[in-house]
Amino acid sequence: MDNDCLLLLDYLKEKCQKEYCLLQVDEVLTALKEQLFLGVENPEQQLFSMLNGLSDEYFIDLKYADGEVFLVKPLAKSFNLSKPPKKQETPPPQIVEFDKKQVLILLLLIYSLALLGGFLGGILGGLLC
Repeated sequence: MDNDCLLLLDYLKEKCQKEYCLLQVDEVLTALKEQLFLGVENPEQQLFSMLNGLSDEYFIDLKYADGEVFLVKPLAKSFNLSKPPKKQETPPPQIVEFDKKQVLILLLLIYSLALLGGFLGGILGGLLC
């Protein structure tokens, strides 16, 4: 199911809850114009096409529909449907900056440990052989 049908279904669930309700076509088109029907040549036809699709998939029970009103009830299947996941913005990675003194001390420590390890390794090797 595409996001447009999910938006329409959410609107119907909000308006009707779990009961039949009579909605005016103009009211639905006005409420969802910016989200669904912006720039559409025939929004009424698209609305009824979406309603028929939701009815065919048993998300809603469409009892009556004409050019001005429609009688609809969201079915239990539509309430079990989860909303599309929202895109989560990940924060940019934080860059840790070091002072030159800190980097120099760290390098000296690494070199000292390497020198000490090499020196001890040489002594142990000489003692064992």
